[in-house]
Amino acid sequence: MLKPFTLCLYLISVLIPLLINNIQTAVMAENRLKIAELIVAEGLVERKQAGESQYKTVQVTVDLFHGDLLRVRRGGRAIIRCTSNGTTWLIPDDNIPRGVANTCTPPS
Repeated sequence: MLKPFTLCLYLISVLIPLLINNIQTAVMAENRLKIAELIVAEGLVERKQAGESQYKTVQVTVDLFHGDLLRVRRGGRAIIRCTSNGTTWLIPDDNIPRGVANTCTPPS
């Protein structure tokens, strides 16, 4: 059985890095600028966020930020709505990554 001091040190060594990571993630999200929203997602629609290496499947009503890439697999369908002017964009289902900022400009 661990002594209270050893247990405390162990918990601190595990919990503090987790807390720091969560705080850093929250701060990065706050600093990112929302430029669009995914309003239709059918089939396989994936997003890669700035600074990430992997694409992740996304669903309708996801906020999209400057630096996000979207790709739509064949047979899928995705439409985004730009925050600044309400313009919508049907993203082609050709599995080619598209930068959200290529169509949607940051709001003023």
